[in-house]
Amino acid sequence: MDTANNKAITLNSLIDLTSARDCRSLELALIPALHDFLSNYSPRIALLRVPRHTDCDYLEVIHTSPALKIPERFTIIPNKYGDIRIEKNGAFQQCIHDAGITKHREENNSSVLIPIFTNKLVSSILDIDDDGLTADTLESIRGFIDIYSNFMAIANDNEHDTLTGLRNRKTFDYHLTELLSANSSEKSAITRLEHERREPHNKERHWIGILDIDFFKSVNDNFGHVYGDEVLLLFSEIMIKTLRNNDMLFRYGGEEFVV
Repeated sequence: MDTANNKAITLNSLIDLTSARDCRSLELALIPALHDFLSNYSPRIALLRVPRHTDCDYLEVIHTSPALKIPERFTIIPNKYGDIRIEKNGAFQQCIHDAGITKHREENNSSVLIPIFTNKLVSSILDIDDDGLTADTLESIRGFIDIYSNFMAIANDNEHDTLTGLRNRKTFDYHLTELLSANSSEKSAITRLEHERREPHNKERHWIGILDIDFFKSVNDNFGHVYGDEVLLLFSEIMIKTLRNNDMLFRYGGEEFVV
């Protein structure tokens, strides 16, 4: 009976996880699904994103279990962007560099750091309590993460431009619709509550920038599309290196880009 229950829990956890269809939803679904999968263990778990800029000295907290409870072993870095950032200490750096499971030990607790890959690069890290974690449980978690990584790779390919690696127009349309929808809902709520109209709102502000490459057609006409592709790749790399890590970059189409 226990075996049947365990199989049912595993299947339900995988069903919940794989019902997500985009990268962000998959990220948010991982820890709840993993927590259900480890219902007999109930560890503290944190999912951490590795920033796009490899020289950044921090990791972004995507999700935790228990929810919104940041482990004491994390050192939070204050910032103005609204996300939660922690110091990328030696154990995290080792996990990224070695691309393998790493032990993170401190005086009162210890954890296991499991790298998660996207396109063969460490894109995030799962930090999970080591207290009571058996070898069999760790192996099951690794298998669970492998399934998650496979679905994340599919979602990532669907959301990104194949040439430049930037997010594509479909993803831009989705994020813009979500942003406008959230803004519209907020305005409706403010309209209903008069006192909220008079109160300053400490909320994140958004902006949009549209860029294109002048005379790009002449590059294709005079030198061919191979050289044109190289120009697009170079421009994309400059954007990635120049703009902030939390700026969202899109290739809208042709030589047009959106930030």
